Amino acid sequence: MGAVDGSTFEQTVRALTRERDLYLRLLELNMHERIEPFLADALPLIVETSGAERGYVELYDTDDRGCDPRWWGSHGIPDEEVEDVRKQLSSRIIARSLANGEVVESASAVHDRRFQDLESVRRNDIRAVLCAPIGVRHPVGVLYLQGRVGDTPFGPDDRRRVEAAALHLGPLAGRILERYHERAASDPTRALREKLGVRALVGRSAALAEVLNSIQFAAQVDASVVISGAAGVGKALVARLIHDNSKRSQRPFVAVNCRSQGVEARLFGGSDGAGLIAKADGGTLFLEEISELPASAQTRVLELLENRAYVAGDGSRREVDVRVLTSSSFDLKELLNDNALQSDLYYRIQVLTIRVPALAERVEDISELAQHICGEICEEHRYPRLRLSLGAISALESQEWPGNLDDLRASLEKAAHAAVQQGLSMIERGHLFPERQDPRRGGEATWQAATREFQRSLLEGALSECDWNITETAKRLDVARSHIYNLIKSFKIERGPGA
Repeated sequence: MGAVDGSTFEQTVRALTRERDLYLRLLELNMHERIEPFLADALPLIVETSGAERGYVELYDTDDRGCDPRWWGSHGIPDEEVEDVRKQLSSRIIARSLANGEVVESASAVHDRRFQDLESVRRNDIRAVLCAPIGVRHPVGVLYLQGRVGDTPFGPDDRRRVEAAALHLGPLAGRILERYHERAASDPTRALREKLGVRALVGRSAALAEVLNSIQFAAQVDASVVISGAAGVGKALVARLIHDNSKRSQRPFVAVNCRSQGVEARLFGGSDGAGLIAKADGGTLFLEEISELPASAQTRVLELLENRAYVAGDGSRREVDVRVLTSSSFDLKELLNDNALQSDLYYRIQVLTIRVPALAERVEDISELAQHICGEICEEHRYPRLRLSLGAISALESQEWPGNLDDLRASLEKAAHAAVQQGLSMIERGHLFPERQDPRRGGEATWQAATREFQRSLLEGALSECDWNITETAKRLDVARSHIYNLIKSFKIERGPGA
């Protein structure tokens, strides 16, 4: 009898420990300022706590409840099935929970008369389902869990924990939505973005708003424009946005790097006379790094600007209607003094000027930029969704980026590869700047590096003393088992021979 009581007591302690960990981690979610990372952190937490196999979460803005969700995320659901969850299941299971403000539960949806006629339920053989509204009086979203580890139904304790989690997520999500609206209301780029249809230029800073304002003006006229700024700031993107918002938007946009070999022949054509200028007829010709253009080619471009005509490679004289945009990473006045740029051409090309700021001038945009670039990298390499930890974002914002966006992207791509190789879903500071994280390598001994080294040592000792029993190690260190597995992957700890 005593053994049974002891076992029951131990199970109770474990359950209480899991719930304590759940509430502590829910409180940590309040640190988020943006909705997408909040959802990406919240969903795996609930899936793990409930023992579910898959999860889906969606949030509505206060003004668009009942329409398509403005934000959503999934965990453990293959990409090809997410659309089923969003569309078909939302018409019944999710809609029922959201409309009634109550938990919808089924031991086996494929055998449940309420849902068995849904095509996706039959096709995917959906069994255990648990769906809870986020929020109480006015739900702001819904949490959907599907499948149970061991193919068993969700139990009363699972339901209670999920209900409690959804209840706590309500005010957290509400606060983040409020912050979202506050930022949107004070966003100096918002009106310009809507007018220009701009999505590619990421950020909300005043410096970026100035660029968007200049793009708007330049798009309305047909004058030549010089786009200046350091390497990697996105000058080519600005040129493209000017074209796309101009009256020439339906005609060709032709970009030429003046540093490229044989650039003069490429522009004016060879013996057949077919060159890139001819291809740009009616549209926009963008000459990147104009100062790198050979002197002879500069003379011919000047003639193009003055007469809207040029001598092609076959010797024929051709009339052409093109708008010329140029860019430079250097001060054109200095290049003029160094005779790298002809003075007549200099005065012709800079009817309008747009200066694109460096990242150092728009530090407040780095967090959003990094999240955006990280998403592009994951899509390009078909990686699962990766998030940036708060420490990683802080490190990015304090870093100097001499190569600007190109530099930032390169660092994030390396970090993404490192995180995926370790089986992690979050990019940490150490993935971005590994030389700073390990004092044993002679790098910068930061507080974070020393803390991680202590954690590694403590974990290795506990694993050894518990003979690599993960459950016992988690008890000894008073953390969740899943966290132990994540730490083992993060620190690349391997079980030695005979251990």
